[in-house]
Amino acid sequence: MNYEEVVVELDHVIKSSEKVAVSVFDKLELALSYTKEKESCDLIMEVMNTIQEEDIFRQKLERVVNCICEAQGLDCSRFNIAPTAKHISGDSYEDEISQEDIDKMFAKINK
Repeated sequence: MNYEEVVVELDHVIKSSEKVAVSVFDKLELALSYTKEKESCDLIMEVMNTIQEEDIFRQKLERVVNCICEAQGLDCSRFNIAPTAKHISGDSYEDEISQEDIDKMFAKINK
């Protein structure tokens, strides 16, 4: 599998993940509007928070795709993926994927 094929596969994963998350989020918001029970509301909010965490993973995948495209000279505009986000000074990002981790992924692909 070459870099472009990897990017295409990751792009499909990103798009599918985003569609599912949006659909689930919309349904949960509707369920939240129908319920009056505190326990149910709390559970729905918990699930919504989990979906937001999943969105962070999707953004990490987008960062990897952008790095691959940049390193391999691929046109990432074909995939309609957001450019890699820039961090706001002073914020901490302990769970982000590091450049070292991305480099290790490249090394594995090149084997």
